[in-house]
Amino acid sequence: MAEIKTRCLIIGSGPAGYTAAIYASRANISPLVIEGLQPGGQLTITTEVENFPGQPNGITGPQLMEDIRTQALKFGADIRSGLVTEVDFSKRPFKAVTNNGLEILADTVIISTGASARYLGLPDEEKYSGLGVSACATCDGFFYRKKRVAVVGGGDTACEEALYLSNLASDVFLIVRKPHLRASKVMQERVLEKSNIKVLFNTNTTGLYGEEYLEGAHLVENVGTQNSTTTSPSTDSSSPSATIPTPRSSASTSTAMQPAISRSKAHQCRPTSPESLPQVMLPTPYSVRPSWLPAQAARLRSKPNVSSTKRASKKISL
Repeated sequence: MAEIKTRCLIIGSGPAGYTAAIYASRANISPLVIEGLQPGGQLTITTEVENFPGQPNGITGPQLMEDIRTQALKFGADIRSGLVTEVDFSKRPFKAVTNNGLEILADTVIISTGASARYLGLPDEEKYSGLGVSACATCDGFFYRKKRVAVVGGGDTACEEALYLSNLASDVFLIVRKPHLRASKVMQERVLEKSNIKVLFNTNTTGLYGEEYLEGAHLVENVGTQNSTTTSPSTDSSSPSATIPTPRSSASTSTAMQPAISRSKAHQCRPTSPESLPQVMLPTPYSVRPSWLPAQAARLRSKPNVSSTKRASKKISL
C-alpha cells in the first residue's frame, strides 16, 4: 500500500472542499484533496446558480465548480480522484485510507463530504431505481418532454427540480407533506405562478407500484386525521383527468416515474404503452433501465405510513 504524508488532507470536493483547498494553498500548506464519489459535489447536477456572489447573471453549477477547481489547482492544491474508506483520528498524524490503496498521513484533516439525495424510505424505491425513480431532474429531465412528472418535497431543491421539469414536461405535480412549502420565498412564488405545476399539500407518498417498470404511486392526504384519504397515481395519460382541490395549487413529487394520482378514494389507471406513461420524480439514485423508459428525477422527503378511513374507488390521471 502506497503511503503519502501531507500537512493538510481535505476529504470531499464540493464547494466547501475546493474553497478550503484554495485558502490552504494560498497559505502555502499544499493541501491534498481526495474528491470522493462525486467530484464537484451536488452543484454539478444543478442548472442555474443565481445566488453566488460575483455572478450577477447567474452561472451553471458545473461551470462554477470547474472554475473553483481550476482556482484551487492554480494555487498548488493536489487534487486526486478516490474515495476515503477508512480513517484513524485516535492519534497523530491522522491516517486515512482510500479505495485505490493509498494510505495518507496528515497533520490536519478537513472533512467536507457534503450531502446526497434523501429517499423516502419506501421498500419500492430500490426496485424502481432507474425504472421510474431517479434523484436528478437535470440529468433525466430530457426524457420527460411533454410527459407528466411528479416531484416529492417542499424545499428549495424540490422546487428547483419542479421548475426545471416544468419547461420540459406537460404537467408537474409537486407532492408536499406539509400545508406549506419550506422553500425560499422567491422559489415559492415561482412554483405557484407556474401554470403547469400543481402542488398537492398535506400529501404523503406511501408506496410505488408497477410490474416491469414504475406505473404509479400511492398517496395519502391529511395523514393521521379523520379526513385522511388515499390515492394511487397511475401512469395512463389517456385516462380521464380529475381536478384535485388543494390549497393554492395542486401538487407533485421530486421523482421521475409515470403515475397518475389518486386519493383516499383509491384511484388507479393503467397505461396502454410505456410511451404514454406520466412521470414521477423522487430523490433517489439511478440504475439501468429499458431503452424505451425515460429516466426519472426526484427528491424524496417524506415518511410514508398512514392509516386512512373509508376508501372509495375513483380514478385520477396526472
